[in-house]
Amino acid sequence: MKNKKSKPNYETKVLAIAGLLIAVTVILERFLSIFIPIAGLPALRFGFGGIPAVLMGIIYGPFWGGMVGVVSDLIGVTINTGGAPYFPGFTLSAFLRGFIPGLIFLVIKKNKIKFNFTLLNVFTLLVISFSIVALLFNGKYLVMNNGIIYLAQKPLPLWIMALFIVLVLSFVLISVVIGKKTDNSWSIYSLDKILFAVSLHTILISLILNTLWLSMLYNKGFLIFLPGRVLSALITIPLDTLILYTLLNALKNIISEP
Repeated sequence: MKNKKSKPNYETKVLAIAGLLIAVTVILERFLSIFIPIAGLPALRFGFGGIPAVLMGIIYGPFWGGMVGVVSDLIGVTINTGGAPYFPGFTLSAFLRGFIPGLIFLVIKKNKIKFNFTLLNVFTLLVISFSIVALLFNGKYLVMNNGIIYLAQKPLPLWIMALFIVLVLSFVLISVVIGKKTDNSWSIYSLDKILFAVSLHTILISLILNTLWLSMLYNKGFLIFLPGRVLSALITIPLDTLILYTLLNALKNIISEP
């Protein structure tokens, strides 16, 4: 009887937390994010509006993470579009933003699968890094003119190539260090697992799906939008990972799961 009575209380608590995170998402995404124009179009939103949905998915599962993403997107677009028209593909992306990390951690919690997340992180970061290589070494790279990012058709300077190689190596080193320094006292929400979830959902949603939606929405080539989004991912992945790790560790004593 005790368990039957506690279930409605638990669901009410989850609904209240979901509502709070939806409100936080709308504020972060619609009012505290920065739009960076690419080819003169509002194609890159820089901010931390995706963190609440990811946090909800990691703690309470993929369904709740996806719901926070969808509801916050639908509410947010009625309040402030940020200059871009509504496109249903971005609502799907908002759902997957909370669903994918939630699904990853659901598998970890239920099946207790022990992957080598260090190797997985190295692989996912290299995918992002070498996608930039393919763009930059093809004679196309980003320039900013009057606050608008464009692809330039010029030879890439050698110092930029060298700097990029150092950046790639540093990202690989970061993921290896994270794997070695991971705190196993609360292993489910360890830094290496969070980095993997953030990296994977960034690649699938931000770099692939959202770039595709932008290409369809504005009738522009996929590669027009991709370089700026890839460079943004190199910044947001470590920042989102550290923020989520800090929040999860701060909340670990009060988190209640099914």
